[in-house]
Amino acid sequence: MPVTRAQEFQQWILAEIAKLPADTCLPPDRELSAQWGLSTITVQRVLAKLRDEGTVIRIPGKGTFTPNGNKMGLTTLQIKAGTLRESSVEHLVSSLVRLISEGVYRKGKALPPVKFVRNQFKVSSETVTTAYQRLEQLGYVEKIGKSYWVGRLDQLMTQHAVQEVFFLRFGTDDFQEIFNSEPIALAFQKMERELYNGGYFLHPEKAENLPELAREWEAKWRYPAGIVFYAVDPSHLPFLRDFFDKHGAQLKNRVRVLVHGANGNLTELVPHAQVFLRGNVDTEKARVLAYYLLNAGYREANFCIDETDLSEFVDVRFFLKIALSVKNIIPDFVFRFIIRPKPGSTVRLAFSDHLDEGYRTYLKSKYPNANLENLESHVQFSTEPFAACAEHPATRIWIFFRDQMAAEAMDWLRARGKSVPQDVAIAGFQNDPRYYHLGISTCGPDWDNMGYVMAHAIIGDIKLSKSRKGFVKVRCHMVDKLTTPR
Repeated sequence: MPVTRAQEFQQWILAEIAKLPADTCLPPDRELSAQWGLSTITVQRVLAKLRDEGTVIRIPGKGTFTPNGNKMGLTTLQIKAGTLRESSVEHLVSSLVRLISEGVYRKGKALPPVKFVRNQFKVSSETVTTAYQRLEQLGYVEKIGKSYWVGRLDQLMTQHAVQEVFFLRFGTDDFQEIFNSEPIALAFQKMERELYNGGYFLHPEKAENLPELAREWEAKWRYPAGIVFYAVDPSHLPFLRDFFDKHGAQLKNRVRVLVHGANGNLTELVPHAQVFLRGNVDTEKARVLAYYLLNAGYREANFCIDETDLSEFVDVRFFLKIALSVKNIIPDFVFRFIIRPKPGSTVRLAFSDHLDEGYRTYLKSKYPNANLENLESHVQFSTEPFAACAEHPATRIWIFFRDQMAAEAMDWLRARGKSVPQDVAIAGFQNDPRYYHLGISTCGPDWDNMGYVMAHAIIGDIKLSKSRKGFVKVRCHMVDKLTTPR
């Protein structure tokens, strides 16, 4: 039987609840209704059913919460919320704090006008004004004139003394590609500008020189403001472990440390540093694309990739996260992998060959409604990937890992009289400048936001939004251009 929109909403709510801690307040019914295009009555009916099953707790005048067996959290929430109006204010304050933590509302910039926030969150002007006053009391904003500005007045008006931030990479002291050629260059360029505006400047250095530098800092009792490690992976952990064992106590509360993680498990660094992890970026991209596909009404998608793009272990995991994010919400969503093999290749990939048992267990816990084994039945190798995509006319969106392949697909479709996006929508992940003129829709990190957040992780003047494992959260977005319907 076809899955109704209400059933999709219920599956999504169940998936979200499984990831949230106890006593978490879910968005208001009106917000859920607008997000899913459902009537408020339908949303209330679904949540009432989950309440009766004991999956959520509905408190009149306060909201919907994830359950907690000992009831202690509910008492706290009741005291904190009090009345319906206070509950709306507290919910809005939490939302605004999250947006400040994620760098959406930035230090030195004014919060949006009351009318804008009122319309965005569907609350009264009085609620917005009260929430802004509450943010001022908490120290997140300062009222100057009629506007509320993110940051305290002394931070906004006082010039900092010039301070050093050491930027370290392993194996080489060549930093040109980091700031010029790699995709993340935009983020590091923004980080450098933001640090400079705050009175800090970057000092590039080879990471292997760090122990000698640390001894010099301690001898002179003169420390830098921060340290940034670039492209850390598990092979660097023994070096970092030894460094923090020897110098961690002296650096604590004096030097802020930021780690840009390339891949692998870097959880042990979280107590010592603010950690940005590539895996978290991939997870967020997968989540954003999944919600885009579902909200746009797609129920099938072709993902076209070259076999060479599967050579890195992390890329296989990235593709899996996208498919599982979608299928976790709609299990019968058809996510088809069309792989163009390398010349002369006889390899036929099975995802299971690239996953150890521990990672399979992790995927099953993260995406409990998705069938990992079912994905392998939708893997297809073809030397003519676009013709293979066209064999499935019901699939109205083709997604490409590389923009070059997306451009080739557009030429192939137009040569056969097909229109983009009227007949087939095209999306990619690179946002490659070479293909800007084609207007390929893209899903990827907000590099500007990432650079802003990295800079303030070093400056330490905002509370950063983090994942459950302690990694700094990264914002990604789907940008509709000329190749997807808008």
